[in-house]
Amino acid sequence: EGRCTVVWSDAVMQKSGMEKGFDSFLKEARKMAKLRSIPSVVGVNSVFIQNETAYIVMDFIEGETLLKKLQREGPMDYGTCISLMTPIMQALAEVHKHGIIHRDISPDNIMLTEESDSLKLIDFGTAKDLTPSDGRSRSYSMSHTVVRINYSPIEMFSSAKKQPSADIYSLCATMYFCLTGAEPPS
Repeated sequence: EGRCTVVWSDAVMQKSGMEKGFDSFLKEARKMAKLRSIPSVVGVNSVFIQNETAYIVMDFIEGETLLKKLQREGPMDYGTCISLMTPIMQALAEVHKHGIIHRDISPDNIMLTEESDSLKLIDFGTAKDLTPSDGRSRSYSMSHTVVRINYSPIEMFSSAKKQPSADIYSLCATMYFCLTGAEPPS
């Protein structure tokens, strides 16, 4: 009574499948660790495998999300928005230079730090390497689509090709929310 049994398929339990999953996870985590030098991005301190699980240890950011601040205080004026968001814009340009696309930028994935009243981009859980689909293309193939209603551009809903510009759209949608207090149209 009240007991549960979990049965894993052979495909999940194959050591080579697990190792490939760990390799992929650790590759992305190590790439994220290279972003540590970017001031407005949450830092990755360590990446390791233990107890047949992969772990990422990140900085703890004392503060609140931009979403919570806006819900509490309401929209901000243009000058405040631009001064707060400029370091995030610069950080995002650096993230893209390092070959990563965030794919989930929104007011609840930006933290307002308690100690310096500055913003930090967090939650790289859906971030992906920007791997060119061919030698000449400026669009990138993703393993799966990640979209956030109101914050992802329309092409993210329909195409397997993704570009860093999708992050820029999401950041602009976030700024729209900062200025108006309303989510962008879906």
